[in-house]
Amino acid sequence: MQAKRYIWPLAMLLGLICMLGNSFQIDRRGNEATQVGKPFPVFSQLDLENKPKQKQALMGKLTLWHVWASWCHTCEIEWSQGFEKIPGVQWVGMAYQDTKPHIQMWLKARGDPFAFTLMDAKGNLAFQLGVIGVPETLLIDQNAKVIAKWDGPLSPQRWQQQVLPMVKAHLGENVI
Repeated sequence: MQAKRYIWPLAMLLGLICMLGNSFQIDRRGNEATQVGKPFPVFSQLDLENKPKQKQALMGKLTLWHVWASWCHTCEIEWSQGFEKIPGVQWVGMAYQDTKPHIQMWLKARGDPFAFTLMDAKGNLAFQLGVIGVPETLLIDQNAKVIAKWDGPLSPQRWQQQVLPMVKAHLGENVI
């Protein structure tokens, strides 16, 4: 009889824990701008040089938008492989949940491949983009529309087999 007395309170406690646990999770599955084929979100942020940058900075240029962080071990491995410069394509960096001093030290030590780098310290723009982790890379066309997205690092194989063909398709075969 003693055990039955504790079953209902225990069941209620477990139910409450499950409900609270689910309420703290952010469901980003419906937030994929990543939503390939959709316009890049409107943004207005300062870059590392305190210059204002807006969505207009993407217009008229094919852009590889790279989300990374100085605290990301995978980003360090990816960085060591280098970022290939392609005529007609701009690389834009977005440091995710990072600090300006750490970002600046990282870029100084490893080189800065970006036309500009934005800080997304709170992850607000990353949320709009549907970022679920770092690194991630988006290909944005000349009209600021997301045309492709790659979660995870850009290995040399992934670069050759996935990214480069998409870039060539939008620039023309003879450009690269």
